[in-house]
Amino acid sequence: MTNPDDASMLNRKQMGGINAVKGFNAQLAYLCIKLLYWSVDPDFTHAMNEGADDINLLFERSGRRERHYLQLKDHHVGRTEFAEVVRHFKTMHAADTSIVKFFLVARTFHDDVKAVERALERIRGAQAIHAGTKTEEDTVAHLDGLLTDLKLPDTAQWALQHLEIEDSVHIRAWPDSIQTLLNEFIGQTQSFKVFENALRPALVRAFDAIQAFVTDHLGQAFSRDDVFAVIRRAVDEFSQNTQREGLGVFLDVWGDPDARAREAHDAIVDWRTYFDRATRTVPPVETWTDVLQPELDDIQRRFRTLGTNRHVTIRGNAPLSVGLAVGAAFSAVKSYQLTIIQRDTAWASNDAPSAAILESPLGLEVLDEGGTGLCVELSALRDVHRKVETFKAETGMRFAARLVLKQTDPPIDVWTAADAIALMNSARRAIRAAHDAHDFSEIHLFFSVPLGAAILLGHGLNSTGIVQAYEEQLDGGYAPSCRLDLR
Repeated sequence: MTNPDDASMLNRKQMGGINAVKGFNAQLAYLCIKLLYWSVDPDFTHAMNEGADDINLLFERSGRRERHYLQLKDHHVGRTEFAEVVRHFKTMHAADTSIVKFFLVARTFHDDVKAVERALERIRGAQAIHAGTKTEEDTVAHLDGLLTDLKLPDTAQWALQHLEIEDSVHIRAWPDSIQTLLNEFIGQTQSFKVFENALRPALVRAFDAIQAFVTDHLGQAFSRDDVFAVIRRAVDEFSQNTQREGLGVFLDVWGDPDARAREAHDAIVDWRTYFDRATRTVPPVETWTDVLQPELDDIQRRFRTLGTNRHVTIRGNAPLSVGLAVGAAFSAVKSYQLTIIQRDTAWASNDAPSAAILESPLGLEVLDEGGTGLCVELSALRDVHRKVETFKAETGMRFAARLVLKQTDPPIDVWTAADAIALMNSARRAIRAAHDAHDFSEIHLFFSVPLGAAILLGHGLNSTGIVQAYEEQLDGGYAPSCRLDLR
């Protein structure tokens, strides 16, 4: 039977991290973040994950080796477990005094353990003032009482010198709040001068690369230089891919649960505070004009300054008016080429169109309503005509003319990029012809199309004046949404 106190790296107890992966994801999350903080210390030389212990750190301070040992718990640590871990720490320290710091890191702790943590912080924080005084003596005695109550007598002085207790937000954040971890990883990485200009999506890939590296090096020591090399490779590969494949935009408007998919983009259109899918709430036109449209313009200008090719990949979930506005921001007249991820299928703006799929059965209808704008009814998924008529009656809106564009028979069940391009081309030509012939003051767009088609329509629609788009509401009516100046 193996001696449980045997320090051999082949001891079954010491091999626990390699043989069992329970809690491993939380440990990876913690380690990936903390590696960057440890790397700030110029004396930090190596780390080792699992294998011999949970995490071992090595520092070289003035020619002297100094080890830190961390044990991670992806669960709540109670009184009994805390006492067992501390006894194990003390035994390890007695056997190897080069281990000068012992860290117990957990998701949460029992209140009595939290009391010990607070006492340690209090005594250490006041040591410069109260060292050698009765205040310090009494406070240490209080700490000793807390530890004795946990069945750890005669431990206070050892704990003050060697024990760290960490109630870790990084472990708690895994896996439900990975975006929080990504944000911290990115911010900390960019704090290093060598990575200060690295793009966010490149560092998201670096976060994944660090996890893969640590996983592949279980039980093996690795250095700060190894960590930086992994990050550098991820950043360089991203730069090469970006030059070849272009940049990415993620539309986080209706919300998306996949934080990694969201973060691995060069720009995130995060408008969740302005839109609500459940209620179909959209912001007023003024918000579009004063806030949202300038945000899109800033993204487009930033992309142009990066000097990469003008190829943009767009994915996410959003209402049609957002798709229209994003497509217009990266328009064809600005020499952008788009790839849209529509239900896991890539639609490219330069794909060849299918046969014409739109018809205008009545052509351009002049209306005797006293209005000055053109009403465009674009029905590809559902016929919007009846709802538009109801909306006009309820709001008193009047138009100078109406252009009805409907999908030809038979209706399309599964849309392709070619269909979307054909739709966009037909709608664009019809709208522009109507505008050129009559110079309407505004174009009012009511549409029911796939999101990818809305993006492509905005991408190709230009020289048509002011375009006011409308979003369908839960009550069957419409609300004005984005307002585009396409003059």
